[in-house]
Amino acid sequence: MILKALYDYYQAMAKLGKVAPSGMEWKAIPFIIVIDEDGTFRRVIDTRDKENKQGREYLVAKAKGRSGSKSYAISQILWDHSGYVLGIP
Repeated sequence: MILKALYDYYQAMAKLGKVAPSGMEWKAIPFIIVIDEDGTFRRVIDTRDKENKQGREYLVAKAKGRSGSKSYAISQILWDHSGYVLGIP
């Protein structure tokens, strides 16, 4: 009975777009780097606002875990932190 209620709740939240699809997650991304087709830098978009300092949430591919001495070799698809993307900690 409890499992059925949880399943129904999950389905209701999925219809409202509150639950990420399988393999995806909602991630706060404070800055977006815009480049054109040939890779030329165009601008940086700041998605932060006064109440949400982490930035706007976007639906992205689920993050891969990073740990250990080879953690630098694992990148996220189409997003990552500034230290990884720009090479500046």
